[in-house]
Amino acid sequence: MEVISGVLNWFSSNILQNPAFFVGLLVLIGYALLKKPTHEVFSGFVKATVGYMLLNVGAG
Repeated sequence: MEVISGVLNWFSSNILQNPAFFVGLLVLIGYALLKKPTHEVFSGFVKATVGYMLLNVGAG
């Protein structure tokens, strides 16, 4: 049970605290629910994550 708790703590502190990865995760879940091919799901995740990072750099 401690292993699951450790994994969830790591996930919440490293992934959910970073907005770029959170947006990418939402896109990944959405594409998976739409039953897109695996390569489109992964490329959508990467595009959303990198796009959000570029947006932050441009706005900063």
